[in-house]
Amino acid sequence: AYAFDYWQYLDSMVFWEGLVPTPDVIDAGHRNGVPVYGTLFFNWSNSIADQEKFAAALKQDADGTFPIARKLVDLAKYYGFDGYFFNQESYGCVKDDADRMVEMLEYIKKKAPNMVIGWYDSMTVDGNVKWQDALNDKNAAFFQNGENRTTDEFFLNYNWTPEKIETTVNTAKSLGRSPFDVYAGLDVQQNAYNTPFNDDYLLDENGKLRLSLAMYTPNS
Repeated sequence: AYAFDYWQYLDSMVFWEGLVPTPDVIDAGHRNGVPVYGTLFFNWSNSIADQEKFAAALKQDADGTFPIARKLVDLAKYYGFDGYFFNQESYGCVKDDADRMVEMLEYIKKKAPNMVIGWYDSMTVDGNVKWQDALNDKNAAFFQNGENRTTDEFFLNYNWTPEKIETTVNTAKSLGRSPFDVYAGLDVQQNAYNTPFNDDYLLDENGKLRLSLAMYTPNS
């Protein structure tokens, strides 16, 4: 097994391998003061089966509650981890799906205010999967919906530019949120520590960070 030993540099760890993090990862994270999240991954696919799987996850009871979300809260409490990272990349969804996704996220935050929810920049408020590489009006509802906090950590797709970072910072501030709740994604899976990236894009004129950084598969 790979033993991750960079806990001192982390604010959070997403357990990418599944819905419920394994006990060794939960314990290692918590011993180092790092919250650990499970992953809800909806396949990067346009198959009918994957669309149906996503629709089933958004099913509501007659009273408007979400049974899957309720069970997610129960799972996290039972196994002692801190929240979930949502990665919705199934094509073929529509605006109604996106609206219900936002509603389900709001439901989780109300039911378990201390549970941390992360979101990957993929689905837009129109229901399409279209990576923005920024926080903007096409995905902001998955971060903050009016007065309702929908997610706590927003993971930007990897192709950000200075203009997109500027848009991200301004959008976060306009929503009353810290830009550091947004994480510029860096994919290090293929080239590990040889991965080049434009770190200067993330800095202001004084050389200070403007938002947070998230590495995809840092164990690489």
